[in-house]
Amino acid sequence: AKYVVVEDYMVHKISDTVSFEQGALVERAALAVQAVKTNGLQLGMYQDPTVQSFSL
Repeated sequence: AKYVVVEDYMVHKISDTVSFEQGALVERAALAVQAVKTNGLQLGMYQDPTVQSFSL
């Protein structure tokens, strides 16, 4: 659909200097940053890729 109706809390205004494509990636980047912070990861840390742990 070209248009959708959503609640106002579901949308965020972006600057005119930010493209639609860049704006669409902000939420995904924020989720990645939050996951790193929540799990206490730091640059250079190694985690066995066969072990998964998630904090909710």
